[in-house]
Amino acid sequence: MLDHATRDRAELAIDCYLSAREETLPDDANAKIGDGDYAAIGAEFLRLMVDLGGLDPDASVLDIGCGLGRLAQPLKYYLGPDASYFGFDVVRENVEWCLQNIRDERERFGFFHVDVRHPLYNPGGRIGAEDLTLPIADETFDFVLMVSVFTHLSAAVTERYLAEVSRILVPGGRLFASFFVIDERTRPLAGVNHRYPFDLGAPGPVYTPPQDTGFAAAAVEEDWLLDCALRRSGYALVNRAEGHWPYANPAPGTPFQDILVFEK
Repeated sequence: MLDHATRDRAELAIDCYLSAREETLPDDANAKIGDGDYAAIGAEFLRLMVDLGGLDPDASVLDIGCGLGRLAQPLKYYLGPDASYFGFDVVRENVEWCLQNIRDERERFGFFHVDVRHPLYNPGGRIGAEDLTLPIADETFDFVLMVSVFTHLSAAVTERYLAEVSRILVPGGRLFASFFVIDERTRPLAGVNHRYPFDLGAPGPVYTPPQDTGFAAAAVEEDWLLDCALRRSGYALVNRAEGHWPYANPAPGTPFQDILVFEK
């Protein structure tokens, strides 16, 4: 259970970040990180990381799929002097932008590129995602972020990332991740979704919209995902929040994608 001081720290970090924001994003930023206000979404996710994920300000954090640093920016203000943050992305240009534009004085803060192949974002990558071994030692990180990453992965790659993250997390460490989850709530809506009409008639457990061969969007069966995470990769599911992605007129104050928090 988080104390009031931790939540207050998060709100202060958000206030400082929104007051100090000076980033000038590339012209194609939305193509890289999705629609919406860059800073507002970063602030929203810091609250979710703290409230749902229990993110400690002294944690060592790995941000897989860091993009243009939308989560790194508010984390600079929240994480304490003994904490660390590293982000990596398969898109080299994203990493280069972060290195040039996101500064932090702590030694253990930075960004790196991993040349993992992805049919849409890095089709020429030299590392096959199904065989990925992250260049990170076992039990290194307390908290791993994968926001809008599993929503672009096949079943085999999803399984591989879950296993690799489990390897690099310390015991008790957490994976904070977003998904389009297909379950009793979303199944009747997913096939007619106004934005992502997932083809639930195709073989699962991962579904994409018709003719989407690049995994621009991918939804996953809940039963398969939980079996893969809990039984095969050694996690416990400790928290979740339902996203509003299936609804044409969503209620305010809810995340777009489903958020699941796993603990090793």
